[in-house]
Amino acid sequence: MQLRKLIATAAVFSAVATSLYPATAGAEDGLRSVFIQPRSLSDYIKEHEIISDLGFFLSRDYRLPAWRSFHPLHERVRLEVVNPDYETRMGKTAPEDGTFEIDFIDLTGGSSPDLFVMSRLPDDCLPEGCLYQVYRLAYDNWIKMYEGRSRSLVYKIEGEDEPEMIAIGDQDTPSVMYKWTGYGFSEE
Repeated sequence: MQLRKLIATAAVFSAVATSLYPATAGAEDGLRSVFIQPRSLSDYIKEHEIISDLGFFLSRDYRLPAWRSFHPLHERVRLEVVNPDYETRMGKTAPEDGTFEIDFIDLTGGSSPDLFVMSRLPDDCLPEGCLYQVYRLAYDNWIKMYEGRSRSLVYKIEGEDEPEMIAIGDQDTPSVMYKWTGYGFSEE
């Protein structure tokens, strides 16, 4: 019985050891091998890194919304804004456990701060980015002023200038600037 346990333990150890340390024989050794040469983690990360314009805009005094998953109004925003919008856009019921983040920013100069939404509900995050929306409160109704997908969203408010918002792009998608016109966002 002890011998069986010893053999089983040795077999498991051997299997684990070979999976952790794969053989490295390759064409440079003159051998044909089915094993892949191990690569460094940093090479893998560099190869799959997404390069965005976020740092560029942050260095020029643009600000990121303070996205929050937990906010006193989070559930109310879910019921009154996020779920109805999702059901209209997608034609299906919004999931109860869907994630989204919000922030309130006084960007458009209305009577109350604007609602910024970053949605991670099903099909709202795609390879080109997640869905961002900006709503303005008018007569107790949230009116959608902006909707788009991007890597991130930044904004800038400077004195008398019109507020700006930028949908951050990456190496494949350009960043897009939007200026507040008093009635909506205009692409620049």
